[in-house]
Amino acid sequence: MGPRQKGELSHREIITMAVKAGVADIQHAYTVGKSGKKLSPDDLYDAVRQQSAPPAFPSALYAPEMYMPQLDPAADQEQNIESDSIENLFETRIRRNGPSYRELIEGNVRRGSIHEELQAIAADKDLQGPLEEVGGTITLHPKEAFERAVIGRLENDPILYLKYVMQTR
Repeated sequence: MGPRQKGELSHREIITMAVKAGVADIQHAYTVGKSGKKLSPDDLYDAVRQQSAPPAFPSALYAPEMYMPQLDPAADQEQNIESDSIENLFETRIRRNGPSYRELIEGNVRRGSIHEELQAIAADKDLQGPLEEVGGTITLHPKEAFERAVIGRLENDPILYLKYVMQTR
């Protein structure tokens, strides 16, 4: 996934909508069950799927399933995931005419959804404010520390940082 286009929802927004739709499905199933209607399991499942509220719609899917990404059938679907080394894998094109794993990862880390998530984490750390002095001379600022130690290193060379993380496991 590349950078979000104007008007697109973030992953967090889509996930939140899917969870809310799932809760609505569960509440509807509970209401149907509590009403005393005697339905077979299949009829109950169908009743739940047919009550989906917008932006979901009645269908053969439960509402949360409608938020799952769909592959474009017009796109070349053959994926290339084989490689003799991790270094070569990063240079491999995912699809014949698509980006390489390296390009996709770097784009996401520097300006895409991963970048946005890291910035949100840093913003949460800013709310903590400076921590107590360490050893009487240094004050630790969680947001600044996270931006330097994690975001800065990751954005500088996402592949190197990723390989480091994979080797420490």
